[in-house]
Amino acid sequence: EAEHDNIRAALGWAVGAEVELALELVSALRPFWEVRGHFGEGLRWAEQALAADGTAAPEVRTKAVAFAAGAAMRVGDLARADELYREVLELAHELGDTEGQARALSDLGTVAAVRGDLPDARSLLAESVERYRELDVPRGLAIALSNLGDVAGQERRFDEAIAVTTEGLEIQRELGDKGRQAISLYNLGSYSLQNGDREASHEWLERAIALSFELGYKEVLAYALASFARDRKSVV
Repeated sequence: EAEHDNIRAALGWAVGAEVELALELVSALRPFWEVRGHFGEGLRWAEQALAADGTAAPEVRTKAVAFAAGAAMRVGDLARADELYREVLELAHELGDTEGQARALSDLGTVAAVRGDLPDARSLLAESVERYRELDVPRGLAIALSNLGDVAGQERRFDEAIAVTTEGLEIQRELGDKGRQAISLYNLGSYSLQNGDREASHEWLERAIALSFELGYKEVLAYALASFARDRKSVV
């Protein structure tokens, strides 16, 4: 708690005296806000610093805006998250940061999907996928593909959801990203089951369960076990 008070004091001074430093602190403290779950407080400090900023370097502002956008998303303020991610996109354009543009498009697509605007989400994510392909950024491409697969699943375009998510899974394997692999395996099991392919669904879910157990990924493990059990029960 003493550490938290010191952080508040430093931010309070910086917002009033050294705004660029305040923006840098907000960004640097991202792990602190996330680990402690202080998204609301982190967002409030970010908003204060952003409102006071008039001369900070675009690179510095971009990082702070991106943090604020993610924090707004975590506290459920989707309208604000959308505004902030759009500012990130504009700043990326100004900086000529093509990878940053692709990332902002992916983030905007995720916000639109959570908001329930699936056509907008599809358009944004498809553009992000295209940008990441052109730039050859595998990690970003895998995330955008996974999110696009989720949108296709919500639209009940299960063949597309399976194809897109499978492509993302292959990239995740190449990157050694086992956590995201577990999520993709579960999603593929869900899409296959809803698409009427119980055999494929069970294969995906069994792999999701095995990998989640290996990783100690309790959330995905619980979802995969529940899906498997529900389907088994439905045919008994």
